[in-house]
Amino acid sequence: MVTETDEISAALDRVRAATDSARVSLGELVLLGAERKVELVEAERDDADRRAVLRERFLDRTRSGDGVDFDALLRAHDAGWAGRAGD
Repeated sequence: MVTETDEISAALDRVRAATDSARVSLGELVLLGAERKVELVEAERDDADRRAVLRERFLDRTRSGDGVDFDALLRAHDAGWAGRAGD
């Protein structure tokens, strides 16, 4: 059983207007909504996995020094680059 709140009523009205039909299949809406929810959860998980891989890659490069120009970092630190970015 679904309680037709104002928000649900408005959503159903949008579906009815889009389909030019007064009858809306709640079963179809539930299935479509479930599929969309799975897509969102999977996209969120994929994004979290991608970020974890990037963090690990960053940490590996930081630990190994691979691709890091330490002299340039020291020069930037010594020059106070953050405070002089507008110069």
